[in-house]
Amino acid sequence: MISTPKGYNYFHTLCMTKDEDWGFWHFGYKDSPYLSAKEIEKIKNRIDPIEFATEYDADFKESGSTVFYCFDRKVHVIDDIDWFHENEDVYVAIDFNVGLQCTSIWARRGHILYAIDEMKGHPDTETLAISLKERFVDKGHKVYAFPDPSGRARKTSAQVGVTDFSILKSYKIVCLARMAAPPIIDSVAAVNAKCMTAKQEVSLYIHPRCRGLTESMERTTWVDNNSDTATIDKREGVEHYSDGVRYLCEYLYPVKNIGKRTSRGFGF
Repeated sequence: MISTPKGYNYFHTLCMTKDEDWGFWHFGYKDSPYLSAKEIEKIKNRIDPIEFATEYDADFKESGSTVFYCFDRKVHVIDDIDWFHENEDVYVAIDFNVGLQCTSIWARRGHILYAIDEMKGHPDTETLAISLKERFVDKGHKVYAFPDPSGRARKTSAQVGVTDFSILKSYKIVCLARMAAPPIIDSVAAVNAKCMTAKQEVSLYIHPRCRGLTESMERTTWVDNNSDTATIDKREGVEHYSDGVRYLCEYLYPVKNIGKRTSRGFGF
């Protein structure tokens, strides 16, 4: 049997079995003569430490039930973040949800993302768009929104042709989104890699005023504590801000994969 470790599950138990008729061999990427050291270094800049440890070192690392396991309040929440500079572009991560509209507001400085503010409680998309226009567009900022791709669909309560995207665009907000929502596991990987890469580089920070966003990053978990399902637990309703962050990070900094990934693996 050949497999890649995925935490301390029953494959780990099988590998640790002590029996004279049973053998266990472990090989990491360094054992292969076919892998390019240059390519491995590139990969370290793209994926997070736990994914690298499991996929390339073949180590039994556990991410637990926490979706954004690379996020650490002590590392990522800092108050030394300037407000938006004059004419600086504004990046807005939106999770469409009537009555909530959880929105985090970011600056992109170099390759680093800074969450500077957040908004919540707008009754609909138009009210949110008006607020963004007054706060940023009217003051000379170009606003880029990274909403849920489902916003392309026509709103059932609106006239034909009106969508969440068209509403935002009507207020001079540029919408950037995939034609369809990316696999959850891919967007989560993009966020974790921004929180920390395998080379221990951090490129995502949050201002303390963004309390809802910080809580969302910390408390978003997988259903039944099982990352294999690739299903986020929505029972507590804490995932709205982090959903928006997934759309933002996956669009700007996608983690490239070979083939389509819809789960974290198979069987073991």
